[in-house]
Amino acid sequence: MSSTQIAILSDIHLAPDGTPDSQWNNIVRLSESRQLLDAALADIVASGHTNVLLLGDLSHHGDGDSLSTALQIVSDALPAAWVVPGNHDVASSEEAFTHAVHAASGVLALQNSHQMPAPDIVICGHGLRSTDGGQTCTATALPDARPGARLLVWAGHYPLFSQESQLTGQGMRYPGDLLNLPEAWASLEHFIGPALVLHGHLHTAVVEAQGPVLQIGVPAVVEWPYAWTVARIDVADDNVTVQTMMTPINGNQPRGSINTVLDELHQHWVFARDCWTRV
Repeated sequence: MSSTQIAILSDIHLAPDGTPDSQWNNIVRLSESRQLLDAALADIVASGHTNVLLLGDLSHHGDGDSLSTALQIVSDALPAAWVVPGNHDVASSEEAFTHAVHAASGVLALQNSHQMPAPDIVICGHGLRSTDGGQTCTATALPDARPGARLLVWAGHYPLFSQESQLTGQGMRYPGDLLNLPEAWASLEHFIGPALVLHGHLHTAVVEAQGPVLQIGVPAVVEWPYAWTVARIDVADDNVTVQTMMTPINGNQPRGSINTVLDELHQHWVFARDCWTRV
């Protein structure tokens, strides 16, 4: 059996000191983004994790200083991190994100390589490009996801199953999907076998499974429920098991007025006979 555990952070939105809070579905605590990141990393380290997967929007404005600071904070806390950009991270330029990754010790951008945290498990990611200040994005450097592995973990900021109807049906705002979503799907479909899609962007805990693809959206660090997530993956001869747990960050942050946790805090899924089943 192959097994791995991955700590996950998304939508940190680190902002310069003095930045006022904003509003998405709930208050986005930009004024406390550094404190929330520090607290999340302290929780992750205390839980025994040695690496973290960062699902984009490390910075709020996409400025080089905030990107570099966010990655330096992460690399100071943990020996290894895998990262993909979010739409905010490329709002100014793709180069700002690339330079920040290259300057941070132990940080690897997944759009540049596949990673295998355990035998039979491969993690891939992609880049983003925006021509309108991060309002919309095109996926770039899409992976040719065909290495020998039983499970593909697709790490991206954006979901591949659009969640627009589900979120707007609950009265929530929706930030949009990839402009080239069909092209991203075509890249994923090169892989023969089960896939786990992990994403942020929506600031919402939301899950969807169709056939061989299980998609789990993790909430933001900087907006209620102010959480990080851990995923445990086990690959056996006859099945694949994925368990995730959303963990609120220690602190006394105010509860959101809109419930953005649309599924259970603990997810337990098994892939067998060509589909995912919730346990």
